[in-house]
Amino acid sequence: MRFTPTVSVVIPVYNEKNQLGLCLDHLLEQDDELAEIILVDNNSTDGSLELAQHYAENWPLVKVIREKRQGIVPARNRGFLAASGDIIARIDADTRVQPGWAAAIKDYFANHPGVTAITGWTHYYDLPLDNFTGRVSDLIHNEANELAAGSISLYGPNMALRLEIARELAASSCDDMGRLNEDMDLTIHLMDQGLEIAFVPEMMVYISGRRIKYSPVNFVPYCLNWPRTYWRHHYYRAAAWTLALSIFFCFMQALICLPLRAYDHEKLAFSWRQLIEFEGDRIIP
Repeated sequence: MRFTPTVSVVIPVYNEKNQLGLCLDHLLEQDDELAEIILVDNNSTDGSLELAQHYAENWPLVKVIREKRQGIVPARNRGFLAASGDIIARIDADTRVQPGWAAAIKDYFANHPGVTAITGWTHYYDLPLDNFTGRVSDLIHNEANELAAGSISLYGPNMALRLEIARELAASSCDDMGRLNEDMDLTIHLMDQGLEIAFVPEMMVYISGRRIKYSPVNFVPYCLNWPRTYWRHHYYRAAAWTLALSIFFCFMQALICLPLRAYDHEKLAFSWRQLIEFEGDRIIP
């Protein structure tokens, strides 16, 4: 008899009221493929917790738990330990899963028992040139890391792991208070154990490009977490390679952030009003 895994979705939430509703709406369109949706509130102050509780009251699939220790890693780990599905899918509060996303996760793990973790396409719903920006995202998170260290990388807005390894990583992964890329850290821990990460094209999501559109002052330290994570794990050649890439991407982001900020994805046009009313960067817990 073919094994069909159950899938829990874990979403760390910190001050994402404006994004969380659409994230959950997209997930609930695939509710027949999911075992549970776990929202981990990480001390939100903007109404995100109340919105999460509203969904939990109206959809039995949705559960709300709280993590008082501030940070994406404690919130994520709290969700990993609370999940009960055979597979844990981890996304962000601004992720909008696309049709077939949950089914792709179930089917891949059912047919590839040797694979421990997977990731998929991540595009941006609020940036122009969708195919181009999605390809750049793939270049950064997959091809660049494979050249640097021999493995594609998990990506926080769109990844899934087997339950047993997710719980093991919750106990062993690093938490350097925002100075590491938490998804890259998970990747390195899997690499060190010789465990396989696979790319699943059917596992498609859209996320916000807020970080790319915002100030270089915030983008630079975020981007430098990439080589810093390799350095923390003694992957020195990979750290040097990704540092060079990070410097290049920071330079490019500084050139394009203002035009991107002026882009209105609903009207598919650029405007001065959009530039002035831009909502701001994504806040990491």
